[in-house]
Amino acid sequence: MEISIEEISKSFEAHLEIPENKQIIFSGRFGIGKSYFLEKFFEDHNKKFSAVILSPINYSVASNKDVFEYIKYDILFELLKKGIVNTQNDLNKTEKAFSIIQSLNIKAFRSFLKMIPQIGKDLSNILEGLTELKDHLEDFKKQFDQKKQITDYLKSYTEEIGSIYEENFITSLINELLTKLKSKDKKTVLVIGDLDRLDPEHIFRILNIFSVHTDFQSGRFKFDFDKVILVCDIKNIKSIYRHRYGSDVDFEGYMDKFYSHEVFHFRNEENFRLEIKDLITASIDEKSTRDFVITHVDFATEIISAMVISDKLNLRMFEKMEKFKYKLTKQQINSDLSGLNNLEGSKVSIYIVIDYLTQLIGNYELLKKNIEDLNINNPTSKLNIYNQMIGEVIFLLDYKNNELRLGTEMDYEFKTQIDDKSYTLTYKRAHFDSYQNVTVNKIFKNGDNNPIKAEQYPYLFLRLFSELLVLIKRERLFSFKL
Repeated sequence: MEISIEEISKSFEAHLEIPENKQIIFSGRFGIGKSYFLEKFFEDHNKKFSAVILSPINYSVASNKDVFEYIKYDILFELLKKGIVNTQNDLNKTEKAFSIIQSLNIKAFRSFLKMIPQIGKDLSNILEGLTELKDHLEDFKKQFDQKKQITDYLKSYTEEIGSIYEENFITSLINELLTKLKSKDKKTVLVIGDLDRLDPEHIFRILNIFSVHTDFQSGRFKFDFDKVILVCDIKNIKSIYRHRYGSDVDFEGYMDKFYSHEVFHFRNEENFRLEIKDLITASIDEKSTRDFVITHVDFATEIISAMVISDKLNLRMFEKMEKFKYKLTKQQINSDLSGLNNLEGSKVSIYIVIDYLTQLIGNYELLKKNIEDLNINNPTSKLNIYNQMIGEVIFLLDYKNNELRLGTEMDYEFKTQIDDKSYTLTYKRAHFDSYQNVTVNKIFKNGDNNPIKAEQYPYLFLRLFSELLVLIKRERLFSFKL
């Protein structure tokens, strides 16, 4: 799934270029595509930024000192992959990397070798980098050996690995390699991603390590990157923090030392809608095209987007959509009302949308639960179709009153309770025997003579849609896959 990032890239680039903006929190909902965006952004902007992107999900750690060691070796691994030192040496067997490291006779590198599997990396990926650095490291080590105090230090590796005063061989080497990467027009960036995917204990270990290894007056981290980016969902971190330390703690005071300017909020919902719409269109079986018209695509797009934005679905789910082909399920409505027994469900627009979503997600019960649990306090959309979406939903919700009269132009009134508030909706069924001919006229909140504003329609639609899914199951109007 290829998500357009052009507009959000411009905003993020401007954020990075703010003077003295050295520490950055990059915040966005889990599953919204933060990792994809950052990888693509730094790939597209490699002339301005040289980024080292780490994923601490591979760190199985027991203490803060261990966390720092993992970060340190992961940074070195990624730097070696970049081939910073030029040489003509050519080795192509992974086994020779072991002898390279051992020949240096530096405990720090033997520790690095042991750590590679634990950071989830493959030694063969840095074979070329190790080869290129062999002669360089020999000279580097000799320079250290000229001073007895440093020679003694190298022999012991360090008295306290991971302490805030630790400045061992690996740390020095990392900063030297970073110096080689830097130029007047190119900045080095360290990205710590996937904090959302860590256990709460590990999240705060990472944050605490960055806290003690950063000079907050200068903004300089232990390793001399120009920019350090922590990737997370700031709202989720806040929730975890308050659950752990209590609601009275100063979360903002804790977090403000991790960013220099302001939190960068990654919002790309409209682009997601466009991509989701394209995926839905591509997933429609040719035989179903005449039934699944553009209106249904818009309806399904809005509902899936709401689930993505509320973290009920993540982008990985859409790998399934690339292979998914929808075939309309033929069902008759199950009702004893006169005239409804032989009515094909597909004649009701919202039926087709529910049928599509049920097949895509896997079963009706999961769809119903996802919609019931949506975090939809302030859903937004640029599409001006919610009067029609609400109309199609209440047309089926109100089936005992309107008897789903397909060929009759009539006005109806529907009353309901939503979140302990009473609403009265007026809607119109047009005379045309087609799918897109039910629209809501006005919606009143009881006790208020003025109709509600259109910006409240997305919220009401999702609540009404949830109510409809409950009614279908309760009254067994259709037999969707459970």
